[in-house]
Amino acid sequence: MIGELTRENMMYMLGVENFEFTNGVVSEPMFSTHAHSIVIFNVDDSADIEKIKADIKANVDGYKWLCVGVEDENILVENIGNTIILIMDMDAAGLMESFFAVMDENYVPSKLSLEEVIAKMYETAALQLPMHMTVPLQREQMIYMLGVDNFEYTEGFVSEPMMGSFAHSIVLFTVNDDADIEKIKRDIKENVDGRKWICVGVEQEDILVDNVGNHIILIMDDEAQLYMDAFMSVMS
Repeated sequence: MIGELTRENMMYMLGVENFEFTNGVVSEPMFSTHAHSIVIFNVDDSADIEKIKADIKANVDGYKWLCVGVEDENILVENIGNTIILIMDMDAAGLMESFFAVMDENYVPSKLSLEEVIAKMYETAALQLPMHMTVPLQREQMIYMLGVDNFEYTEGFVSEPMMGSFAHSIVLFTVNDDADIEKIKRDIKENVDGRKWICVGVEQEDILVDNVGNHIILIMDDEAQLYMDAFMSVMS
């Protein structure tokens, strides 16, 4: 859930309230059983940014949630210009890398595997999911997973719940540079079964197929757009 950083919630969110900020946003899970927090805010040009960062790092509570928390090495505070970010998460380093990738056009992110892209999508989307697993896409699974098997791919991964009573599927795969990507996307959209699970399914508008370069992704979920936004953010 994304909300506004205010003077009233500064102490809880940042551990200090000894400076002024011009605006800010907070992103945390709706349920306090998951240790995750991102706070981004702007300060005036005259602010002592290094002191603000040091004070937050020294005082913010990494165990403010119900029965969960993060260790000190997973509490990161950085800035680009007068924009300061606090990240508390088990994968704080990965999220910080994404922040710099978004904020700095000259930043070159590390190359991620397809499996790592899916993992970071889940982190970025920050939605509650039942137990799920991410496994390689097999040729014999293509009809079930994609609705078609009329093209070649070089590598692929599938992420679905371990129990078939929850409608969620992410399939991410790579095709050769000479592949007809638009036709592949169209064929998948027209043929994949959004009702393949036990007693559950997704509507047509929640079946999304897109690509970044020669990486194609299929997302089927009631929150498909949120996951697609996360994918685009990770791949940017």
